[in-house]
Amino acid sequence: MSEMDYIKELAIDISILEGKKDQTTKKIAYVRSYVEKWLHVWVNQPTIKSITFIDAMCNAGIYEDGGLGTAAAVSRLFVSFAKRHPSIHFYLYINDQDTRRVETCGNLCEYLAAEVSKNVTVYWADLEVNEFLHRAATTNVIPGGYGNAVLLFVDPYNARTVHLTAMRDFIGSRYSEILFNWFSSDLTRNKNDQEIIDCFDGLDIPQDKNAARAIANALKVEPMKLAFSYAFKNRMNAELYQIIFVTPSQKGLEKLKDALWEVFHGAQYHRNSWLPEGVQTTLFAESEFEDSIAAEYSYDARTDLIEAFSGQSNVPFARIKTFILEETMLKASHVLTYVLKPLVEAGQVKKDGTTKRSNNFKADTYTFPLLEGNKAL
Repeated sequence: MSEMDYIKELAIDISILEGKKDQTTKKIAYVRSYVEKWLHVWVNQPTIKSITFIDAMCNAGIYEDGGLGTAAAVSRLFVSFAKRHPSIHFYLYINDQDTRRVETCGNLCEYLAAEVSKNVTVYWADLEVNEFLHRAATTNVIPGGYGNAVLLFVDPYNARTVHLTAMRDFIGSRYSEILFNWFSSDLTRNKNDQEIIDCFDGLDIPQDKNAARAIANALKVEPMKLAFSYAFKNRMNAELYQIIFVTPSQKGLEKLKDALWEVFHGAQYHRNSWLPEGVQTTLFAESEFEDSIAAEYSYDARTDLIEAFSGQSNVPFARIKTFILEETMLKASHVLTYVLKPLVEAGQVKKDGTTKRSNNFKADTYTFPLLEGNKAL
């Protein structure tokens, strides 16, 4: 069945559906790609009992053109994984304050998951988003604790909706990961808007490119440790929003960067195209340039790494990889090839040789020169 057929099959009222913009298509592809990689990690954990995806502001789950929204796309993924892993239960929690839209989304997700209904369950609510997050944090409705994986996706319509405190409380209530779509453009256009300011719950937000970092740091509630944000821009190159990812796990950040390169091919940000979807501007696939793009990023990455670890010794590879993942566009498979090995070969960083095998870079530690005025002493 084609996606357009879902509208007819379920007799969906098209008056409640929205059109889909270029950035929306890419956003859904990005989240879907990460969720798929996230699922591959968790289903292979021997102690896993349940996997939960929460879409706190799900809309109708389908667009005017029949394209699936995030929750419905995840429901499809759940079906694929549930068939292969019948001992794991997959929970999809969706919420939207618009009752008609969330019911449409819920019915669609249940329809998609019908063939594996024994181990895929869909729940939905029509609560104001902060109330939904509060209830999720303070009740046992959503599985938590050991053996339960949880990913929260918060995709508001604007910057006047979701309070940082509500997300922080949820994060603090259970081991989870979060994807938050922050509308940076709202703050840029309305710096003194009290409703926007109130959503930050007292956090002093810088009025520049560091704002996303400040929000990400505010969401690093224990056990959250790592974060990364990715910008979406309009055709005129003005930033629309940033999708901020926060995780307690380096593996989670690795998989996010893999998804980012899979969908955006290493582009530093997504920019809406002037051309219709599917029109190609080059004879070459974007993926053919990925090695060149990674090489370009590596110049700044090497400089930043040397400056960040100036004068430090016995630095393990894991710390170096974490820095590159959080602070640059590069992904895990780029760290050795484009950053660390070139620095060691050039004598700019010393491989300490703590392992028996000289070619084992991941098990070794590293010594960085002490810098003064950007020159090694």
